[in-house]
Amino acid sequence: MRISPFPTARAMLRVFAKALILLIALDLVLLVTGVDPSLAITRVNLWSIAGKAGIPRLIAPSVYVRGQLPLDGQLAAHTIAYMPKAADEFRVIILGDSAQWGYGLNPEDTLTEQLNAHGLHMNSGKRIVVFNLGLPNFSVVRDTVILDGVTRYQPDLVLWFVTAASLMDVHSDPNSVNSDLRTFFHLNAARLDNLLTRFHQEWFAEASRYYGVVQPLPFWYAVSAVREQDALPVWFDALLLPFTAIAFDASLGMLIGTIARGRWLGILGQVVILLVRLVISSIALWIGALALSFSPLVAGSGLGISSVPGGGPLTWLGTLFGLTEGDLGLTLLHLPHLQRVWADIDYGILIGLAVLLYALLQAALSQAMIRLAAWRAAHADRV
Repeated sequence: MRISPFPTARAMLRVFAKALILLIALDLVLLVTGVDPSLAITRVNLWSIAGKAGIPRLIAPSVYVRGQLPLDGQLAAHTIAYMPKAADEFRVIILGDSAQWGYGLNPEDTLTEQLNAHGLHMNSGKRIVVFNLGLPNFSVVRDTVILDGVTRYQPDLVLWFVTAASLMDVHSDPNSVNSDLRTFFHLNAARLDNLLTRFHQEWFAEASRYYGVVQPLPFWYAVSAVREQDALPVWFDALLLPFTAIAFDASLGMLIGTIARGRWLGILGQVVILLVRLVISSIALWIGALALSFSPLVAGSGLGISSVPGGGPLTWLGTLFGLTEGDLGLTLLHLPHLQRVWADIDYGILIGLAVLLYALLQAALSQAMIRLAAWRAAHADRV
Protein backbone atom coordinates (compact mmCIF):
# COMPACT_ATOMS: atom_id res chain seq x y z
CA MET A 1 0.00 0.00 0.00
CA ARG A 2 1.49 3.37 -1.09
CA ILE A 3 1.54 5.92 1.72
CA SER A 4 3.75 8.55 0.03
CA PRO A 5 1.92 11.73 -1.08
CA PHE A 6 4.00 11.66 -4.30
CA PRO A 7 2.99 9.26 -7.10
CA THR A 8 6.59 8.89 -8.35
CA ALA A 9 10.12 9.78 -7.30
CA ARG A 10 10.29 12.21 -10.24
CA ALA A 11 7.20 14.05 -8.98
CA MET A 12 8.76 14.30 -5.51
CA LEU A 13 11.97 15.79 -6.93
CA ARG A 14 9.93 18.25 -8.99
CA VAL A 15 8.06 19.47 -5.90
CA PHE A 16 11.27 19.88 -3.91
CA ALA A 17 12.92 21.71 -6.82
CA LYS A 18 10.01 24.17 -6.98
CA ALA A 19 10.18 24.67 -3.21
CA LEU A 20 13.92 25.38 -3.48
CA ILE A 21 13.32 27.92 -6.26
CA LEU A 22 10.67 29.67 -4.13
CA LEU A 23 13.06 29.71 -1.14
CA ILE A 24 15.86 31.25 -3.24
CA ALA A 25 13.44 33.83 -4.68
CA LEU A 26 12.23 34.77 -1.20
CA ASP A 27 15.83 35.06 0.02
CA LEU A 28 16.68 37.39 -2.88
CA VAL A 29 13.62 39.57 -2.16
CA LEU A 30 14.63 39.85 1.52
CA LEU A 31 18.21 40.71 0.58
CA VAL A 32 17.16 43.38 -1.95
CA THR A 33 14.64 44.96 0.41
CA GLY A 34 17.02 44.76 3.38
CA VAL A 35 14.57 42.79 5.55
CA ASP A 36 16.18 40.66 8.28
CA PRO A 37 13.78 37.83 9.27
CA SER A 38 15.66 37.20 12.52
CA LEU A 39 15.28 40.86 13.51
CA ALA A 40 11.56 40.77 12.66
CA ILE A 41 11.11 37.75 14.93
CA THR A 42 13.03 39.54 17.69
CA ARG A 43 10.67 42.51 17.44
CA VAL A 44 7.64 40.22 17.69
CA ASN A 45 9.12 38.62 20.80
CA LEU A 46 9.64 42.03 22.42
CA TRP A 47 5.91 42.69 22.92
CA SER A 48 5.94 41.65 26.58
CA ILE A 49 8.90 43.97 27.30
CA ALA A 50 7.90 47.02 25.30
CA GLY A 51 4.15 47.06 25.97
CA LYS A 52 2.02 49.54 24.03
CA ALA A 53 4.33 52.56 24.19
CA GLY A 54 7.83 51.12 24.62
CA ILE A 55 10.17 51.58 27.58
CA PRO A 56 12.02 54.88 28.21
CA ARG A 57 15.55 53.43 28.29
CA LEU A 58 17.62 50.68 26.69
CA ILE A 59 17.42 47.14 28.05
CA ALA A 60 20.37 46.63 30.41
CA PRO A 61 21.75 43.12 31.11
CA SER A 62 21.54 43.84 34.86
CA VAL A 63 17.75 44.18 34.54
CA TYR A 64 16.94 41.43 32.03
CA VAL A 65 19.20 38.67 33.23
CA ARG A 66 18.66 36.26 30.35
CA GLY A 67 21.18 38.03 28.16
CA GLN A 68 21.37 40.92 25.73
CA LEU A 69 19.53 41.88 22.58
CA PRO A 70 21.07 43.35 19.41
CA LEU A 71 20.85 47.14 19.25
CA ASP A 72 18.08 47.09 16.64
CA GLY A 73 16.04 44.86 18.94
CA GLN A 74 16.65 47.19 21.89
CA LEU A 75 15.64 50.23 19.86
CA ALA A 76 12.49 48.44 18.72
CA ALA A 77 11.45 48.22 22.39
CA HIS A 78 12.42 51.83 23.20
CA THR A 79 9.91 54.67 23.47
CA ILE A 80 11.69 56.54 20.68
CA ALA A 81 10.55 53.87 18.19
CA TYR A 82 6.92 54.50 19.19
CA MET A 83 7.01 58.31 18.88
CA PRO A 84 7.30 59.78 15.37
CA LYS A 85 8.98 63.17 15.54
CA ALA A 86 6.37 65.96 15.72
CA ALA A 87 6.68 69.25 13.84
CA ASP A 88 6.87 71.21 17.11
CA GLU A 89 9.46 68.91 18.73
CA PHE A 90 13.12 69.61 19.43
CA ARG A 91 14.50 66.09 19.92
CA VAL A 92 17.43 65.52 22.29
CA ILE A 93 19.34 62.23 22.65
CA ILE A 94 21.42 61.53 25.77
CA LEU A 95 24.30 59.04 25.54
CA GLY A 96 26.37 57.89 28.48
CA ASP A 97 26.89 55.21 31.10
CA SER A 98 24.97 53.94 34.12
CA ALA A 99 24.65 57.44 35.60
CA GLN A 100 22.69 58.67 32.59
CA TRP A 101 20.87 55.36 32.18
CA GLY A 102 19.72 55.65 35.79
CA TYR A 103 21.16 52.64 37.57
CA GLY A 104 19.20 51.98 40.77
CA LEU A 105 16.46 54.45 39.78
CA ASN A 106 12.92 54.00 38.60
CA PRO A 107 12.44 55.20 35.00
CA GLU A 108 10.51 58.28 36.13
CA ASP A 109 13.44 59.36 38.34
CA THR A 110 16.12 59.32 35.64
CA LEU A 111 17.75 62.45 34.20
CA THR A 112 15.80 62.37 30.94
CA GLU A 113 12.40 61.88 32.56
CA GLN A 114 13.07 64.65 35.06
CA LEU A 115 13.94 67.00 32.19
CA ASN A 116 10.79 65.99 30.32
CA ALA A 117 8.69 66.55 33.45
CA HIS A 118 9.69 70.24 33.45
CA GLY A 119 8.07 70.81 30.05
CA LEU A 120 11.02 72.74 28.64
CA HIS A 121 10.73 74.77 25.41
CA MET A 122 13.15 76.37 22.96
CA ASN A 123 13.04 80.12 22.28
CA SER A 124 11.38 79.22 18.98
CA GLY A 125 8.52 77.62 20.91
CA LYS A 126 9.40 74.01 20.10
CA ARG A 127 8.95 71.45 22.87
CA ILE A 128 12.18 69.88 24.14
CA VAL A 129 11.75 66.09 24.28
CA VAL A 130 14.66 64.12 25.76
CA PHE A 131 15.33 60.41 25.18
CA ASN A 132 17.55 58.19 27.32
CA LEU A 133 19.99 56.18 25.16
CA GLY A 134 22.57 55.64 27.88
CA LEU A 135 23.64 52.15 28.91
CA PRO A 136 25.61 50.84 31.93
CA ASN A 137 29.39 50.33 31.48
CA PHE A 138 31.91 52.68 29.88
CA SER A 139 32.86 52.73 26.20
CA VAL A 140 32.93 55.48 23.59
CA VAL A 141 33.00 52.77 20.91
CA ARG A 142 29.79 51.29 22.29
CA ASP A 143 28.23 54.76 22.40
CA THR A 144 29.26 55.34 18.78
CA VAL A 145 27.43 52.18 17.76
CA ILE A 146 24.32 53.34 19.64
CA LEU A 147 24.56 56.80 18.05
CA ASP A 148 24.73 55.19 14.61
CA GLY A 149 21.54 53.29 15.38
CA VAL A 150 19.51 56.26 16.65
CA THR A 151 20.32 58.76 13.89
CA ARG A 152 17.31 57.50 11.92
CA TYR A 153 15.08 58.95 14.65
CA GLN A 154 16.18 62.49 13.63
CA PRO A 155 17.77 63.94 16.80
CA ASP A 156 18.33 67.71 16.81
CA LEU A 157 20.89 67.55 19.61
CA VAL A 158 23.06 64.79 21.11
CA LEU A 159 24.32 65.18 24.68
CA TRP A 160 27.19 62.70 25.03
CA PHE A 161 28.51 62.19 28.56
CA VAL A 162 32.12 60.99 28.37
CA THR A 163 34.38 59.99 31.25
CA ALA A 164 38.03 58.97 31.49
CA ALA A 165 36.90 55.37 32.00
CA SER A 166 35.06 55.36 28.66
CA LEU A 167 38.32 56.42 26.95
CA MET A 168 40.22 53.43 28.31
CA ASP A 169 43.63 52.55 26.91
CA VAL A 170 42.99 50.22 23.99
CA HIS A 171 46.43 48.65 24.42
CA SER A 172 45.67 47.29 27.89
CA ASP A 173 44.77 43.69 28.57
CA PRO A 174 41.71 42.69 26.46
CA ASN A 175 40.86 40.01 29.01
CA SER A 176 39.94 42.76 31.47
CA VAL A 177 37.04 43.93 29.27
CA ASN A 178 33.63 43.71 30.90
CA SER A 179 31.77 40.66 29.55
CA ASP A 180 28.60 42.68 28.93
CA LEU A 181 30.53 45.04 26.64
CA ARG A 182 32.13 42.15 24.78
CA THR A 183 28.71 40.55 24.28
CA PHE A 184 27.27 43.86 23.05
CA PHE A 185 29.92 44.13 20.35
CA HIS A 186 29.56 40.55 19.24
CA LEU A 187 25.79 40.99 18.90
CA ASN A 188 26.34 44.14 16.83
CA ALA A 189 29.40 43.01 14.88
CA ALA A 190 27.80 43.77 11.49
CA ARG A 191 27.00 47.38 12.48
CA LEU A 192 30.50 47.86 13.91
CA ASP A 193 32.04 46.49 10.71
CA ASN A 194 29.94 48.94 8.71
CA LEU A 195 31.15 51.84 10.86
CA LEU A 196 34.77 50.81 10.32
CA THR A 197 34.17 50.74 6.56
CA ARG A 198 32.54 54.19 6.53
CA PHE A 199 34.90 55.97 8.93
CA HIS A 200 38.61 55.23 8.69
CA GLN A 201 39.54 56.31 12.21
CA GLU A 202 42.58 54.50 13.62
CA TRP A 203 41.50 54.95 17.26
CA PHE A 204 38.14 53.37 16.45
CA ALA A 205 39.76 50.40 14.73
CA GLU A 206 42.19 49.98 17.65
CA ALA A 207 39.35 50.03 20.15
CA SER A 208 37.39 47.53 18.08
CA ARG A 209 40.34 45.15 17.92
CA TYR A 210 40.65 45.60 21.67
CA TYR A 211 37.16 44.17 22.10
CA GLY A 212 38.02 41.29 19.81
CA VAL A 213 35.19 41.84 17.35
CA VAL A 214 36.92 43.05 14.18
CA GLN A 215 36.88 39.96 12.03
CA PRO A 216 35.64 39.17 8.52
CA LEU A 217 31.91 38.50 8.34
CA PRO A 218 30.96 34.94 7.28
CA PHE A 219 30.89 34.49 3.49
CA TRP A 220 27.24 33.45 3.52
CA TYR A 221 26.17 36.88 4.84
CA ALA A 222 26.33 38.06 1.21
CA VAL A 223 23.82 35.47 -0.04
CA SER A 224 21.58 34.68 2.94
CA ALA A 225 18.90 36.91 4.46
CA VAL A 226 18.85 34.77 7.64
CA ARG A 227 21.93 35.59 9.68
CA GLU A 228 23.32 35.27 13.22
CA GLN A 229 22.45 31.60 13.03
CA ASP A 230 25.32 29.32 13.96
CA ALA A 231 23.19 26.44 15.24
CA LEU A 232 21.49 25.05 12.14
CA PRO A 233 20.03 21.94 13.82
CA VAL A 234 17.94 24.14 16.12
CA TRP A 235 17.01 26.31 13.13
CA PHE A 236 15.67 23.21 11.39
CA ASP A 237 13.62 22.45 14.51
CA ALA A 238 12.04 25.90 14.20
CA LEU A 239 11.27 25.23 10.53
CA LEU A 240 9.74 21.82 11.27
CA LEU A 241 7.42 22.70 14.13
CA PRO A 242 5.00 25.02 12.28
CA PHE A 243 4.37 22.34 9.65
CA THR A 244 4.03 19.40 12.04
CA ALA A 245 1.70 21.50 14.25
CA ILE A 246 -0.53 22.33 11.27
CA ALA A 247 -0.49 18.69 10.16
CA PHE A 248 -1.42 17.54 13.68
CA ASP A 249 -4.37 19.94 13.94
CA ALA A 250 -5.59 19.14 10.41
CA SER A 251 -5.41 15.38 10.94
CA LEU A 252 -7.21 15.72 14.28
CA GLY A 253 -9.95 17.69 12.55
CA MET A 254 -10.27 14.99 9.88
CA LEU A 255 -10.53 12.29 12.54
CA ILE A 256 -13.21 14.23 14.43
CA GLY A 257 -15.12 14.57 11.16
CA THR A 258 -15.28 10.77 10.81
CA ILE A 259 -16.27 10.25 14.44
CA ALA A 260 -18.98 12.92 14.76
CA ARG A 261 -22.56 11.90 14.03
CA GLY A 262 -24.05 14.60 11.87
CA ARG A 263 -22.66 17.61 10.03
CA TRP A 264 -23.32 20.24 12.70
CA LEU A 265 -21.92 18.08 15.48
CA GLY A 266 -18.73 17.67 13.44
CA ILE A 267 -18.46 21.43 12.89
CA LEU A 268 -19.07 22.08 16.61
CA GLY A 269 -16.36 19.59 17.54
CA GLN A 270 -13.83 21.27 15.27
CA VAL A 271 -14.73 24.72 16.64
CA VAL A 272 -14.14 23.40 20.18
CA ILE A 273 -10.77 21.97 19.11
CA LEU A 274 -9.84 25.35 17.59
CA LEU A 275 -10.71 27.18 20.83
CA VAL A 276 -8.74 24.66 22.88
CA ARG A 277 -5.75 25.18 20.56
CA LEU A 278 -5.95 28.98 21.05
CA VAL A 279 -6.10 28.60 24.83
CA ILE A 280 -3.15 26.17 24.88
CA SER A 281 -1.06 28.42 22.61
CA SER A 282 -1.83 31.50 24.74
CA ILE A 283 -0.86 29.73 27.96
CA ALA A 284 2.29 28.34 26.31
CA LEU A 285 3.35 31.79 25.08
CA TRP A 286 2.89 33.23 28.57
CA ILE A 287 4.77 30.42 30.32
CA GLY A 288 7.52 30.51 27.68
CA ALA A 289 7.90 34.27 28.22
CA LEU A 290 8.22 33.67 31.96
CA ALA A 291 10.85 30.98 31.51
CA LEU A 292 12.93 33.11 29.14
CA SER A 293 12.45 36.33 31.17
CA PHE A 294 10.72 38.11 28.28
CA SER A 295 8.00 39.06 30.74
CA PRO A 296 8.29 41.29 33.82
CA LEU A 297 5.77 39.02 35.58
CA VAL A 298 8.40 36.38 36.35
CA ALA A 299 8.92 37.27 40.00
CA GLY A 300 5.22 37.23 40.86
CA SER A 301 4.07 34.38 38.68
CA GLY A 302 3.90 31.85 41.51
CA LEU A 303 4.52 29.02 39.02
CA GLY A 304 7.93 27.99 40.33
CA ILE A 305 9.57 29.28 37.14
CA SER A 306 12.78 31.00 38.19
CA SER A 307 14.15 34.21 36.68
CA VAL A 308 17.61 33.38 38.05
CA PRO A 309 20.07 31.76 35.60
CA GLY A 310 19.92 28.02 36.07
CA GLY A 311 16.26 27.83 37.07
CA GLY A 312 15.02 24.34 37.76
CA PRO A 313 12.98 21.53 36.18
CA LEU A 314 9.90 23.75 35.84
CA THR A 315 11.94 26.41 34.03
CA TRP A 316 13.22 23.76 31.61
CA LEU A 317 9.74 22.36 31.03
CA GLY A 318 8.25 25.86 30.77
CA THR A 319 10.76 26.77 28.05
CA LEU A 320 10.02 23.56 26.15
CA PHE A 321 6.25 24.11 26.46
CA GLY A 322 6.58 27.71 25.26
CA LEU A 323 8.70 26.70 22.27
CA THR A 324 6.63 23.73 21.14
CA GLU A 325 3.07 24.93 21.77
CA GLY A 326 3.63 28.71 21.93
CA ASP A 327 5.66 30.28 19.13
CA LEU A 328 6.42 26.90 17.47
CA GLY A 329 10.17 27.25 17.88
CA LEU A 330 10.47 30.68 16.23
CA THR A 331 12.35 32.00 19.29
CA LEU A 332 15.18 29.60 18.45
CA LEU A 333 15.66 31.26 15.06
CA HIS A 334 17.44 34.17 16.76
CA LEU A 335 20.90 33.32 18.01
CA PRO A 336 20.92 35.51 21.18
CA HIS A 337 17.71 33.81 22.36
CA LEU A 338 19.20 30.40 21.61
CA GLN A 339 22.33 31.35 23.56
CA ARG A 340 20.33 32.33 26.61
CA VAL A 341 18.48 28.97 26.48
CA TRP A 342 21.82 27.16 26.47
CA ALA A 343 23.63 29.41 28.97
CA ASP A 344 20.95 30.31 31.51
CA ILE A 345 18.87 27.14 31.85
CA ASP A 346 20.24 23.96 33.38
CA TYR A 347 20.55 21.30 30.65
CA GLY A 348 19.19 23.89 28.22
CA ILE A 349 21.31 22.43 25.42
CA LEU A 350 18.99 19.39 25.47
CA ILE A 351 15.92 21.55 24.75
CA GLY A 352 16.79 21.64 21.02
CA LEU A 353 16.84 17.83 20.94
CA ALA A 354 13.57 17.68 22.87
CA VAL A 355 11.95 20.11 20.39
CA LEU A 356 13.09 17.93 17.48
CA LEU A 357 11.70 14.78 19.13
CA TYR A 358 8.44 16.62 19.83
CA ALA A 359 8.15 17.61 16.16
CA LEU A 360 8.82 14.03 15.03
CA LEU A 361 6.21 12.73 17.51
CA GLN A 362 3.67 15.24 16.17
CA ALA A 363 4.39 14.07 12.63
CA ALA A 364 3.98 10.41 13.60
CA LEU A 365 0.69 11.06 15.43
CA SER A 366 -0.56 13.10 12.46
CA GLN A 367 0.21 10.24 10.10
CA ALA A 368 -1.54 7.77 12.41
CA MET A 369 -4.67 9.94 12.71
CA ILE A 370 -4.84 10.45 8.93
CA ARG A 371 -4.66 6.71 8.35
CA LEU A 372 -7.29 6.07 11.03
CA ALA A 373 -9.56 8.75 9.55
CA ALA A 374 -9.12 7.27 6.06
CA TRP A 375 -9.93 3.78 7.37
CA ARG A 376 -13.05 5.01 9.16
CA ALA A 377 -14.22 6.86 6.06
CA ALA A 378 -13.67 3.76 3.89
CA HIS A 379 -15.52 1.52 6.36
CA ALA A 380 -18.28 3.87 7.47
CA ASP A 381 -20.77 1.05 7.41
CA ARG A 382 -18.84 -0.85 10.08
CA VAL A 383 -18.18 1.99 12.57
